[in-house]
Amino acid sequence: MFKLLIVEDGIPLLDKMANNIDWEANEYLLSTATNGLEALPILVQEDIDIMVTDIRMPKMDGMELIKKGLEIKPDLKTVIISGHAEFEYAQQSIRLGVTDYLLKPFRSQSLLEVVNKIKDDLLNQRKEQAELDNIRESIVNELKVDSEKDRFRKLFDSTISEEFYQKHAVIFDNQKLFQNLKSGTKEDIDASIKMLIESLTLFNIKEDEFYLFINSIVLLAFRSLNEMGFTVEELLEKMDFAQQLPAEEFTVEKFNKWIHDFFHSLHQAVQNNNLSFNKKVINEIKTFVKENFAKGITLGELAHKFNMSSSNLSQLFLRIEGMNFTEYLNELRVNKAKELLKTTDLKIYSIADQVGFNDSYYFSSWFKKIVGVSPTTYRENIDLL
Repeated sequence: MFKLLIVEDGIPLLDKMANNIDWEANEYLLSTATNGLEALPILVQEDIDIMVTDIRMPKMDGMELIKKGLEIKPDLKTVIISGHAEFEYAQQSIRLGVTDYLLKPFRSQSLLEVVNKIKDDLLNQRKEQAELDNIRESIVNELKVDSEKDRFRKLFDSTISEEFYQKHAVIFDNQKLFQNLKSGTKEDIDASIKMLIESLTLFNIKEDEFYLFINSIVLLAFRSLNEMGFTVEELLEKMDFAQQLPAEEFTVEKFNKWIHDFFHSLHQAVQNNNLSFNKKVINEIKTFVKENFAKGITLGELAHKFNMSSSNLSQLFLRIEGMNFTEYLNELRVNKAKELLKTTDLKIYSIADQVGFNDSYYFSSWFKKIVGVSPTTYRENIDLL
């Protein structure tokens, strides 16, 4: 359940917002207040997740309430209610961290939609935080017995505060960098790193914050690669991150070098893994083709079965095997045809059928083009050939 606080000095409107929606059925625990002074103790006692407040109220207006509310709970989500006269004022408040605003008059359903959108964002944030916490725990557990890597392990011993995540959201918003780990080139990664560093220079980063940045970057990078099938253990085994940390205090220059070294190491690991993975896929394809080429399988059918495009499969096959798919398939077929011509008395049309041709004349023409003689001539002159 999420805790919702509605603050409105107009009693009829407050009653409408409180009673026209079944808040409990929508997973909210509702509290109400008629002004800012009345709302403050509720914020302290109830640990409110979302606050909806009017702007103009006696004793304490909405903007002052929001400022004090964020001091109490920095991650508090807020929605402002305003009339047409305060519309510009409400727009300006967005810059102060207000999540959304509603213009009077509004339907109860509109209020629910705004609050539900915030709730969905909070759920996604909590899910992401849980994923990062799981990866952090895996790192700590993996390194807890390795005293040589103790400094690296300590980076992940404690949970980063929500305030830090908000202050340095630039890392979390730079998803292009982490996406490039999966599918980008080295140049793509360098360009993304440059953008990240330029964004970070806007902050006056203290020495101890460098380690918090490293914490966040490592967790997000590991999460991206975990989605590709890497485990924390594999990543820690492939790269010695402890050795990449500077022995002395961090400086901006050392931090920039660490970011480059870290992402280049991960990118290389991904490239090596992709090569291994691609070889595995091609071997599976070859096995399938050997078992099914008599059915007249095509490149398009094969690509569909292995969830690839025909062009990507063709390029991958050529890169891994050094020959294109048609050459490989022809080699399988002609070797099988030669074997049947040597060891059986099957008719030519039967042999054609067994190597994937439904037209014996086309098979004979194809065979002669590759071998140099027709199937009949080949059979009659096996000893000479």
